[in-house]
Amino acid sequence: MLDLKFIVHYGDYVLRNVSGISELVGTEVNRLFRLTKNHVTEETGWNAYILYTAASLDQIGIEPEGMVELVERYEHLGEVTTFAVDLHKRFQEISEARHIVLEPEEAHAAISFDFDAPATVMWEWLNDPRRRNQADPTVTWSAVKRSGGRTGRGATNHCAHGNGELTCETILDWRPFEYVTTLATNDGMPRKFTDMMMTFTLEPIDDGRKTRVHWRIKLVRIPGFVARAISKGMAKQFLNTVVIPLSQMIIDEYGQDGVPLDAASELSIAATAGS
Repeated sequence: MLDLKFIVHYGDYVLRNVSGISELVGTEVNRLFRLTKNHVTEETGWNAYILYTAASLDQIGIEPEGMVELVERYEHLGEVTTFAVDLHKRFQEISEARHIVLEPEEAHAAISFDFDAPATVMWEWLNDPRRRNQADPTVTWSAVKRSGGRTGRGATNHCAHGNGELTCETILDWRPFEYVTTLATNDGMPRKFTDMMMTFTLEPIDDGRKTRVHWRIKLVRIPGFVARAISKGMAKQFLNTVVIPLSQMIIDEYGQDGVPLDAASELSIAATAGS
């Protein structure tokens, strides 16, 4: 029942140690705190919003498309150009968007695995190109298209496999910390094989301290019995090259007292009856 307000700014600061506690100080820090007293609600009627300063948008490369521009004025600090986003409207847009999820009965193969990290952490490992490169160093992921500078529906990533091979991944549906559905294509490559639809769903377990990840794939344009056989092999490869090493990375980085996955987890791979 609470509304959220986020203020995003970019600028220089100095770290000062006071009684063993590090504090940020400086003109830009003062400017940020002064921005908590703004005119967004007064001008727009919004109670939940993100307020970006122009400096922050310049730094992270987001275009202020669809944002409300305001100018705040503060004594001794001058004018600050800001851009605001209505979070209630944004939430409604996301909630009403068409869901694209690959269901178990539609998939050609599916595996499930548990990680000793909350869903917010696993979301980053499964979607951020930099984290994906850490999880599987045999390929190179890079972000390509980002509408308005944000990852979401319609965004694209490239995956370089070596020998000049490149896969283009397009995000079909994007529900942070819940699921993501993508379509991987090899258009323009000398050896066109098939397109692959994939859905990751994240299920919090152990009171949210751990996450059960469900991975489902479906191959496009090839017969079902062939697709199921190929997909099962792809699932085993994904398990061995990504899931098992990543489970150990999570334990090493976050210090959970979990047990890394091993080859026995292959038993969780199921070739489904997808068409």
